[in-house]
Amino acid sequence: FYPCQFLPGHQKLTERMRKRLYYGLDQDLTLDSLSCPVVDIAIEIFQKSAPSPIRKLHKKYAAHVSREACISPCAMMLALVYVKRLRHRNPEYLQKISSSDLFLISMVGVLPRLSEQASWSSSLYSQFGISDG
Repeated sequence: FYPCQFLPGHQKLTERMRKRLYYGLDQDLTLDSLSCPVVDIAIEIFQKSAPSPIRKLHKKYAAHVSREACISPCAMMLALVYVKRLRHRNPEYLQKISSSDLFLISMVGVLPRLSEQASWSSSLYSQFGISDG
């Protein structure tokens, strides 16, 4: 979160978001892992988007995958944007898929978009068992 002088109130909003999502107020803190509130919000969105009771996404599983695959808050937000777009473009598909599968598909879907920025893309792909070549 960099200070933005274009928007009035940006600094105040940034501070509120950091507090709410348990990232603290330390400006030097790196945001390279997900906090519990971010995981909770993501799980809620995935479960609402894919309401099938079979293979429902659970917090323990999402946190484990996110931690082991080094999912950043940026990657999670991009995955949630993907889910939102999918909800508008193909809602029938979301009725057929489980929230756990949607979570994995979304994470794998954001990897190519982040691989140019991430030096760890190969290890991330190996966590999901796919090739980055």
